[in-house]
Formats: sequence, C-alpha cells, structure tokens
Amino acid sequence: MRHIKADPQRIRALAAAGYSQSTIGLMLGVSRERIRQICNRDGIKTLSGLVDWDRREKLCALADQKITAREAAIRAGYAPGSATNAFRAAGIAPPKAETWPDRYLECAEVGMTLSETARHFGHSVQRVWTECHRAGVTFAARHRVKSDRRKWTEAERAEIRARIAAGETLKEIGASYGKAPGAIWLAANYRAKEIAA
Repeated sequence: MRHIKADPQRIRALAAAGYSQSTIGLMLGVSRERIRQICNRDGIKTLSGLVDWDRREKLCALADQKITAREAAIRAGYAPGSATNAFRAAGIAPPKAETWPDRYLECAEVGMTLSETARHFGHSVQRVWTECHRAGVTFAARHRVKSDRRKWTEAERAEIRARIAAGETLKEIGASYGKAPGAIWLAANYRAKEIAA
C-alpha cells in the first residue's frame, strides 16, 4: 500500500477556508486521524465537523443581536437544543438576550419617568420599580422646581382681598402673580388669622 503524505501548508489553507478535519482528510486522500496529528503538531486550528462554514457565518452575524442563544441557533439552522454547542464549536460568544431592565434603562436614558415607562410596556409601576431597583436603573423625577416662598406685603394682601371681593377667582388672581390658587387663598386669609388670634 502506497503511503500518502499530506502537505501541512495545504492543510493550513483548507482549515483557514473553514473545512473540518474529516473533510480535509477526504480531499487529500488521508485519514482524519492523520490530519488531526498534523494539525496538533503544527498548531493548525480547524473548524469542527459539527459546524459548517455557512452556518458559522450566520452565527457570527447573529452574535451581536439582542436575542437568546437558542433563537440565534434556530435562525442559523441548528436544532433548538444545540445552541450552546453550536456557539462553542464555532468559537463564538453567544448573544445576550435583552432583559426587561435593559429595556427600562433605554427608557430612563431618553428621559422617561417610572410611570411613563410602566405605561409604555403595560406593566405595573411596582414591577418596573422592583426590577429597576435590583438592576440599579434610576429614572428622572419630574417634580415642579421648588421656588422660594413668597413673602406677601400687607399692600399685596389688601389688593388680593379687594380683587376677591370684586368677584375675581383665585385662579385668575394667581395667574397674575404666577402662583397657585391655594397660595392666593393663604395670602388673602393670613391677616384674618392674625386678627382672629
């Protein structure tokens, strides 16, 4: 029987093209074991026979998407239960699925409040708060900016009382001073409380 020598440079070129050891052995007319020995001796890395080149490229394209490894494997043509092995054999890190806290973080980054985010996804505020609290996601609060309390002069209080007596509403008076109706009511009644006291 004639002994066939396999050229390491040819093996290296075929391995770089994505062929498995078994396929290279068939192409060169030697056993897979002989190809394995040459690859080990010369440090040639080959693709596992369990993964073909086309599916490996599909896995690479799906690796940066926000889906589960199982979804990526199915899209690349693998059986649903072989996702972990498919990525491990191809030497690719599996994708990380987007979690609810990831989605909540995107909302927080664009300035949405906790309540708006909960309404957006149809979740309860408590659920969003709990998951965000665990993941360290914080939302911007939209409270009114606290202003210094206005000190009404006696002349302003008298004017407010006169306007109320003339029939103006607290809301109308408040709009002219830039204050809420409740603040106008307090200003108008402050002197009356002092007199009563």
